[in-house]
Amino acid sequence: MKTLKYKITLLLVLVMSSLLLAACGDSAPTKEAFPSPSTNAKASEIPVGTPGPVPGTVVKFPEDEAPHNVMTEWWYYTGRLKTADGQQYGVEFVIFQGLRANFPAAYASHFSITDVQSGAFKYDQRISISDSFKAGGTEGFNLKVTAPQKADWTMQGVSGKDNLKAAMDDGSYAIDLTVNDTTGIALHGGGQFSYGPAGASYYYSRPRMSVSGTISVGGTAKQIASGQIWFDKQWGNFLPLAGGWDWFSTQLNDGSEMMFYNLRDKNNSLIQVFGTYVPPCNGACTPNQPRKIYDLETSDLTIKANGEWVSSVTGVKWPSGWTISVKEKPGIPAMTLNYKPVIQNQELDTRKTTAVVYWEGDTDISGTKDGKPIAGSGYVELTGYDIGTTNK
Repeated sequence: MKTLKYKITLLLVLVMSSLLLAACGDSAPTKEAFPSPSTNAKASEIPVGTPGPVPGTVVKFPEDEAPHNVMTEWWYYTGRLKTADGQQYGVEFVIFQGLRANFPAAYASHFSITDVQSGAFKYDQRISISDSFKAGGTEGFNLKVTAPQKADWTMQGVSGKDNLKAAMDDGSYAIDLTVNDTTGIALHGGGQFSYGPAGASYYYSRPRMSVSGTISVGGTAKQIASGQIWFDKQWGNFLPLAGGWDWFSTQLNDGSEMMFYNLRDKNNSLIQVFGTYVPPCNGACTPNQPRKIYDLETSDLTIKANGEWVSSVTGVKWPSGWTISVKEKPGIPAMTLNYKPVIQNQELDTRKTTAVVYWEGDTDISGTKDGKPIAGSGYVELTGYDIGTTNK
């Protein structure tokens, strides 16, 4: 049994790391491998409840909420919770799905909690396989990642009404959440873009989902009073060959949102910056209708790290705190935003499941928009900083 368990674990690590560790390839990619995503001009015109494809669009709802028969896919939730007793928690919950010919579907999952009050950051990770993979359909997704003698970690949802359950093995934290899309969908790059030789990706977000349910702390369930979750869904036959990336989600208190990321080669040279600005709904948005969006390109954004933090566990030196400048252009206001982690240590060592070390954490946002003060919250993800420096 131990030999079988070892072989299964090895298979999963190999499959999942091939999805995610391609970011750490031996050769630096050329700029041509990451062309700027081409915008789908019809992306914001999909009528509510449309059952099939609309001319000029590439993503269908609810069909594309379900799993796909592709190489790489993930369902990714990050956000901030506030409990009835006035406490604040950051949460990340993700399931990665990997498919390879002649192998069953492989799943890896990460679950983390940022406990602002205690200054603690805890995470757990799992891998599992499934012989019951089923792609497509109109019933959304129903995912689970199992572990022996432990409750399943699950994600279920359709039409922007999702349920999330996960519990850390040591009993420190658990979630049982219902999240509902309150504003609609952002189709990044119009919903699909190319990585050139590395493949093509579909990518959409539900940038502002309301939260109810409970978070358990040390075995005691606490009711969620308020909160907001950012959901990302990405899938396709792609393996991005970058050295790493910095990804930012942004939920501003005027109702607008923004996503952007940069890609770097193994020498930390910038390859690409891309993002999406989503203006406020102003009462005109519904959960399954794509929002009006504006593309952010390399020349529109300046991303500057303000400090650093060195992990005592892995030895990795991470940037910590950023100033983001956004140039004004049609549809996009000028912004200067400061992103400050609520605590510095939000590092995940997931070498047991996806073979990477990354930093992903809850972040306070302040600054100016159109010259006026603005605030908000978001999540930042950093990868690739462990190359050549990680403690074994």
